[in-house]
Amino acid sequence: MNHRRIVFAGVPLLLKYRFEKLNVNIRFYVPFSLILLGQILFTMKCHGEPISEDEFVRVEGGCYQRGDQFGDGLPDELPVRTVCLSDFYLSKYEVTQEQWLHVMDSNPSKDQAHPRYPVDVVSWHEVEDFINALNTKTDGKFRLPTEAEWEYACRAGGKKVRYGTADGSSSAHLLLHSGSEPAPKGVLPVGSLPANELGLHDMSGNVSEWVLDWYDRGFYAKAPVHDPRLIEDRTKRSRVRRGGYWGDKEWVMRCTFRNLRKPNYRLVGLGFRLARDP
Repeated sequence: MNHRRIVFAGVPLLLKYRFEKLNVNIRFYVPFSLILLGQILFTMKCHGEPISEDEFVRVEGGCYQRGDQFGDGLPDELPVRTVCLSDFYLSKYEVTQEQWLHVMDSNPSKDQAHPRYPVDVVSWHEVEDFINALNTKTDGKFRLPTEAEWEYACRAGGKKVRYGTADGSSSAHLLLHSGSEPAPKGVLPVGSLPANELGLHDMSGNVSEWVLDWYDRGFYAKAPVHDPRLIEDRTKRSRVRRGGYWGDKEWVMRCTFRNLRKPNYRLVGLGFRLARDP
């Protein structure tokens, strides 16, 4: 009888033990599973395809008069000379913080209030690292635009316009986000302002953009006519940046304005956009 009572009494004790063990397992494994799921989703987000072909505009090649045709530029914007370009693709938008994070697993920008803000505070060398990493995950055709390609695209196919805006002028939209205003409104998510005639946004303003070339003050006078680019001259110390950023005066945002920085510099308001070979 005692033996039966002990066995009978052990049944609820055994059930209680098993229930408590199950409860412990649930409390341990469910949160662990949720954490693991979150890590999987984060990995998928970071390593998914961050750049879409739909974001690129095919720019038909052609010849144009490169340089300042309005007489209000600097000596390095002269002489005005004919330049002829092959077809290329150019991104509609500057590379965003979200896209940089996808590829590099970091975000160097100081203002991170919106994932579609253009990435900035990146050196030319870091941009090349980004492009190399991107090309290992894709077909390998991404690059920075050349200086000649950038100006041609900013000017909507080489037209005689000052700015890379919808109508080629320093529009009210652009002025509100420039240093010409007492209190400029600052950086915007890419694509917030109207595109130029080629469908390219923020060619003037938002952030200035690194391009492929080394800077040479007198390059225009000696550059080849067809697809000019200065990429092999290691005697140069600075790379070209174009377009001006939201804190610059509107004059700096002109399509023909040439600016320069050492390739290891990181600046607020200095980012880039991607080009692609056909």
